[in-house]
Amino acid sequence: MDVVASLVDKSLLRPSGGSDGARFSMLATLRDFAGKHLANRPDAGDVHRRHAEYVARLVSDCPVDQWRACEDDGWRRRVAAELVNVRAALDWAIANDLDLAAKIAVWMQHFWSSKGLGLEARGWFEVLLARDDALSGDAGTDVRLAAGLSGGYANDLELAERMLAELEPLVQSEQPTPKQAAALLLGSWCAAFRRHGPQAVELAEQAGRVATALGDRSLQAYALNHLGIAAFHDDPGRARAAFMEAAQIQAAEGNRASARGVRINLALLDVAAGRSQEAYEMFEAVRAESRAANDRHGARGGDQPRHVPRPREQGGRGGRGAALVADRLDRARQPARHRGAAVRHGRRGGAPRRPRGRGDARRRR
Repeated sequence: MDVVASLVDKSLLRPSGGSDGARFSMLATLRDFAGKHLANRPDAGDVHRRHAEYVARLVSDCPVDQWRACEDDGWRRRVAAELVNVRAALDWAIANDLDLAAKIAVWMQHFWSSKGLGLEARGWFEVLLARDDALSGDAGTDVRLAAGLSGGYANDLELAERMLAELEPLVQSEQPTPKQAAALLLGSWCAAFRRHGPQAVELAEQAGRVATALGDRSLQAYALNHLGIAAFHDDPGRARAAFMEAAQIQAAEGNRASARGVRINLALLDVAAGRSQEAYEMFEAVRAESRAANDRHGARGGDQPRHVPRPREQGGRGGRGAALVADRLDRARQPARHRGAAVRHGRRGGAPRRPRGRGDARRRR
C-alpha cells in the first residue's frame, strides 16, 4: 500500500471509491507508457498471466455454477467494475492460454447476456470456437454450451441451433449433470422459437427430470419456466401452472430477479388470454419491486451518483484552471444529446441554434 500511496501522491494513480472498496485508475497516456515498458521486461508474460488468473478468480467467485444466472448483486457490481480488465485478460489469454480464456468467457456468459452485450459475447465465443481443437478436456463443450446459451438470450437462433447440434452427445448422455440440463433447456428454447410445441415441452420435461435427480430446486424452477414457455400457445393452463410453481420456487430460493422474470411471463399469459387488468397489476407489481431493487443497489450497479465538488469547495485556490476543471465536470454530466450539440455548434452548452433558412434572410432584409 505504501507504493500505491506514493503513486497517488505523484498523481500517477487516481482513487475512485466504490461500494465494494477503494479502486484506482490512471490516465490512458500513462497506461500506454507503462504498457510499452512492461512489454520490454523479461517477466511481462508472468505479469499478464497473474492478471488473467485474477480475473478468472473474480468472475468465477459466484455462489452458483456457470450454467445459470448469478443473482449476487455484489458479484455483478464487481464484474461490471472490472469489465475493462476482463477484456484485457481475454485478449491476452486467447493468444497465450486458451483454456484460461475459455474459463473466463464461460463464466462471463450470463453477465454479458444480462447487460445486453450479446454481440460482444458472440465475438469472444467465435474466436474461441475457431480454435476449439486447442482446448483441453471439457473446455470445448463448455464453450459451445455457453455460446449456445448466449445466442438464446440474444435471440440469435442461428448460433443457438449450431451449438445445440454439436452438443448432441451431451443431450443424450445418461449421466445427469447441470450441464446436461442446460443443454436440454437450450434445445427447448430453440424448439419453442420454431413453434415446435410438443418437442419443446418434451425437452423441458427432460431437463426437469435431470434437475429432480440432482436435487437442485433452482434448476427445477428454470425447467418449469421453460416448460411454461413451451406450452404457452398450445396449453395455456399448463403454462400457467408451470410459471406459478417456478415463481414460488425462485422466491423461496431467494432468486428475486428470476422470480420477477417468471411473473412477467405470467403477465404475458394474461395478456394473451385477454385478462388485461390482471396483466397490468402484475406488471406494476414487478416494476415496483425492480425500482426498489435499483434504489437499494444503485441504477448503475450499486454506486449511487456522487457529488463532485468544485476545487473551491475542496479548499483550493480556484482561479482559471479550477474553473476549467469544474466546467469540464459539468459538461461531462450533461446528457449525451446536449454534449453533441455543444460540440457541433461550437458552444459550451445549451440547446443547438436553430438553422437559419431563407425566411430568416427575408426577415433580416
